[in-house]
Amino acid sequence: MPDATVLHETLQLTVYSVNYSPYTTLDLHHVTLPTWILSYVQSGDLITQTYDQRWPIGDGMIMLHPPSLPFSEIARRPGVHLWTAFDATLGSHIELFSVYPVYPVVKLLDAANYSRVFNQLRTVWHDPDLVSRPFHLLTLVTTLFDMVLVAWETIGSPPRPITMQSASDRFTEVIRYMTTHLTEKISRQTLAAQVHLHPVYFDQLFRRTYGLPPMQMLRDLRLRHAQKLLQETDFSLAVLADRCGLGDAAYLSRVFQKKFGQTPGAYRKTLKSTTTAYIPALSAPPADLE
Repeated sequence: MPDATVLHETLQLTVYSVNYSPYTTLDLHHVTLPTWILSYVQSGDLITQTYDQRWPIGDGMIMLHPPSLPFSEIARRPGVHLWTAFDATLGSHIELFSVYPVYPVVKLLDAANYSRVFNQLRTVWHDPDLVSRPFHLLTLVTTLFDMVLVAWETIGSPPRPITMQSASDRFTEVIRYMTTHLTEKISRQTLAAQVHLHPVYFDQLFRRTYGLPPMQMLRDLRLRHAQKLLQETDFSLAVLADRCGLGDAAYLSRVFQKKFGQTPGAYRKTLKSTTTAYIPALSAPPADLE
């Protein structure tokens, strides 16, 4: 039986628009929007461009436009786009598509299924009285994200070009440095050096992008790593603190309780109780099931 998997990240999703857009021709030049745009070409042939990057697009392909970057879409024949405007961040205020820097153009593996899910999304979007609407929107949009990510991974996960990076992409290496050096002493100066910025200016840009200072994000990443180790190991608090770069056991316990509302020991105890099957496994099926 596989071990329990604890998912520590939380997806924060804001959907601004869900649209079915037929057209006879398209002539969009240097459009700049404040949100992400995920646009599926249900039918049509066009060219999309951002700066000096151009891609031909056909049926069954998606376009992913980052916020605040100009893009153009030119089509001389009729077509239909199914698109949504959104923002999606993970629990540490990191944009989803900075963690997964999907290439701007991807061919879907199952276009018919994508259309089906999108149509469900559009129905829910236009039903504001649906009690469970937020949950359905989250489920359907993340299903679309999953299909995009699977298609992207199938072609080798090519990264988004540097010229098409979003505002938070510039700090991707900083976040990666944090996560791979959690046990070390890391200063703001060290983090600023990863992107060749003065520490004061780096701190200002980082706060503007993520809404919190870099050292607070570093502590949050360390605490999430502590959660993971509490689930996967029997390390003492002293060892955990050392493995997460959180000083000593007393400091770990204090900041962990402040962040998650319970001590590390209580958290581990809760995990152990929930990973035990509430109905004991039978050594053999009942006679009436054989």
